[in-house]
Amino acid sequence: YLGYFNTTCRCDVTLTITGGTFIKDSFDRIFNTLHPALIVISTLITAITLTILITFHVATVYYREKRSVKASAPRLSNLIFVGCYFLIIATIMHISQDSITDAGTAKQLCITNFWFTNIGCTLIFGTLLVKLWRLYCIFVRTFSSKERNLSDLMLFIYVTILCVVDLVLCIVWTSAF
Repeated sequence: YLGYFNTTCRCDVTLTITGGTFIKDSFDRIFNTLHPALIVISTLITAITLTILITFHVATVYYREKRSVKASAPRLSNLIFVGCYFLIIATIMHISQDSITDAGTAKQLCITNFWFTNIGCTLIFGTLLVKLWRLYCIFVRTFSSKERNLSDLMLFIYVTILCVVDLVLCIVWTSAF
């Protein structure tokens, strides 16, 4: 494994069986941790990405009335930014996962990381999908003028439906644990 240190912890186990006999055994628990340099590099890249993301988000909100930004549907772009924030949070959780030694906490962090990653990807790619679908309806499909004008609200509803489907899948996956 590139960048991993393996440290072994010797754990002794004593089992009591009905009848008063004891069985002694032990096992090795191996902890895989990232090399500290990789943690620093990953944290730095995440911080730079977050700075760029916040800059673009503020610029999109500030210049939302400009023609070029207005053409890109800034309200839908905000959903893409929210999805990116979810993925940044998932990245931070993934980086900090190595410092967790408690099994219960690690399990909760793993599940939370899964949720943030899935919801973030659904928000990003679902929004891109409905924006492209609106362009397809405007330029390719021949509908009446009413069907060609898909409002941002309708596209929000479609993204919400995609997120609800993803939430149901996350609930089913989480209930398996």
